[in-house]
Amino acid sequence: MNNKLYEAYLNIAADWETEFQRNQREYGEKIHCRKGCSDCCSHMFQITEVEAAYISSAVKQLPEERRRRLEESARQYLPRREELLAERNVPDAWGSLPPAGMRLPCPALEGGACQIYSHRPSI
Repeated sequence: MNNKLYEAYLNIAADWETEFQRNQREYGEKIHCRKGCSDCCSHMFQITEVEAAYISSAVKQLPEERRRRLEESARQYLPRREELLAERNVPDAWGSLPPAGMRLPCPALEGGACQIYSHRPSI
């Protein structure tokens, strides 16, 4: 992928992280992000192609056994995601989020922690 595109994405991600930290300082008692909390990791949403490429680079850097586990988890995730969307007649389209309560843990979630946290999507 184009290095300038990655650089632009990383700048946006850094801005997002700065804003998230500001919110943690201001609303800390209401934001419970920590290892073991996987609330955000079970929401169903779309990611951009840039995020997908960035995540792919992180997956490729994982030790082989962890990478294989994540890949197997993703193979199981994709048909289950399609099944859930079809069951509830929810379009898989940009700008539409599945209804509240419709959840499926991300394939990168293992043992209560994200295996690619430093490369997680900005959503």
